[in-house]
Amino acid sequence: MRALAACLALSLAAAPACAAQEAYVGVVDAGSSASRLYVYKITPGGQAIEDVLELGAATAPLSAFADQPAKAGDTAIGPLLGALDRELAERGILKSALAVHVLATGGMRLAPAPAARAIEASVRRAVTEGGYKPGRTETISGEMEGFYAWLDVNVLLGRLALGRTPVGIVEIGGASMQVAYAGAPVGDPNVVTASYGGQTYSVRSVSLLGLGADQARKSLLAGAGAGTCFPAGLATDRADLKDLQGAFDATRCTEAFEGIVAGPAQALPRNEIKDVSFIGLGRPLTGVLADWRLAQEKPAALKDSASQNCTLPWAGFTAAFGVTPYTPYLCMNSIYLATLIFDPAGFGLRAEQVVAAERLAGRRPSWTRGAALMLRE
Repeated sequence: MRALAACLALSLAAAPACAAQEAYVGVVDAGSSASRLYVYKITPGGQAIEDVLELGAATAPLSAFADQPAKAGDTAIGPLLGALDRELAERGILKSALAVHVLATGGMRLAPAPAARAIEASVRRAVTEGGYKPGRTETISGEMEGFYAWLDVNVLLGRLALGRTPVGIVEIGGASMQVAYAGAPVGDPNVVTASYGGQTYSVRSVSLLGLGADQARKSLLAGAGAGTCFPAGLATDRADLKDLQGAFDATRCTEAFEGIVAGPAQALPRNEIKDVSFIGLGRPLTGVLADWRLAQEKPAALKDSASQNCTLPWAGFTAAFGVTPYTPYLCMNSIYLATLIFDPAGFGLRAEQVVAAERLAGRRPSWTRGAALMLRE
């Protein structure tokens, strides 16, 4: 159990943003495939947050620098800071008004600890030499990533007002996935007890490293039944699929994924989640729904969509659904997500418990916004 209150949300020793009370907070989401920088403006009192800008750069993720950690700051974060310089100048925002926090997630959790610490040191140096106040530079736990996402979703939905019931979140990333919901017993493992807006919440936040869409695919491809998750005649230049022979079979594909999710999914107490409403987050989920042209409210339809359409040969499948970089993985991802979320071997949620959301209250949900709120709280 991790207790959080005010600046203790992160730690007294390294929370300069709390002491300085900046109006602006910069958060870099150093993810498993890329890094993005978000700047937020938070009003006095910390209860209203404005999205100022979002920046990306065509650079490798931090975890790719495990063999050359000294280059991580300049190569992966430097271009983001350069773009930030230009954006702040155009908006008339002084660098002194902004602390930059670099928070790494799933990919860096997989990196060897000495390499991860060296990468973080390189990033901290780049932020300082770039003229910005360094905030926190660290690899956050999956528990905290899930909590921040839970906070953001519930703030966007106004669910933290008195008399309202918070929703849970199921967030699918590349390397890991997070589940978070309020109402778990204080003191249990994976329970974050946090104060926000004058109220205290006990949020069970579970991160399952290896169950992000990319890592689940790698686990599948390492086994014998991978071909059953892809259409027959699959033809793609994707390196991880070049020798794969597609022979789609929804039942066998589901069985393959059941073997991957069955153990980790037991981390969620079934008695706690049986009546919780969840918002599904993350490009692997919202994007697959869009690719099938399904409403975001229909994630439970993923398995049926795959079962009905993935028996088409590849030429017919692509004629019906087009070709994007994600198309070769559409059938596989659909069965995986359905197995993880709804299958008894996974979380066993009911169809009506989960709706996906690419946007809430007109804004794209992001754990970085929740982190910015707690950094200012």
